[in-house]
Amino acid sequence: MNEKTKLQKTSNSIVNICNFILGLLALGGAALTAGIPVVLFTELEKIQNTFYYYAFNGVKVNAPVNLNKPALLIGLAIGLVGILLFIGQIFYTRKIFKNVSASHTPFTLENSVYIKRIAGFVAATAIAQPIGLLLFGFALKHAEIEVGVGLDMLVVAFIIYAISLVFEHGVTLQQQADETL
Repeated sequence: MNEKTKLQKTSNSIVNICNFILGLLALGGAALTAGIPVVLFTELEKIQNTFYYYAFNGVKVNAPVNLNKPALLIGLAIGLVGILLFIGQIFYTRKIFKNVSASHTPFTLENSVYIKRIAGFVAATAIAQPIGLLLFGFALKHAEIEVGVGLDMLVVAFIIYAISLVFEHGVTLQQQADETL
């Protein structure tokens, strides 16, 4: 089995994994979307005064919570936005591997653009999540809120962007090598 065949099989396997993940995320997004009317038309007395603690990506909310519909809707919206951003990352990852499978090389300008878009989705996640959780904390009323941007995710976004620049340079080198032959 030659290298191109191995690359194509590996790429096709990763595309199948991405398809599976996209399917799961679509189900999760559908469940969150279905939760919006449930929250709007459900009485919340049964879940009042529960203790709530949430810490993720630099945001901590610690409070005895008086759950209200705006807080629950904001929570659902945060989850939906998070799923959509992650779907974008997986979607472009899938496109990269489909492209690799078809062209037998990872070094294409299309892949460089896809990698930049993935970096954008990662950066958007790092910025949007703390903002959404801050809104959620305010909607809870009487919550202690600590907010910080997930700098680790921003660093990852910059690294992914740098990789896209390496891919652009790889395209140039690939073209030079093809012209030499």
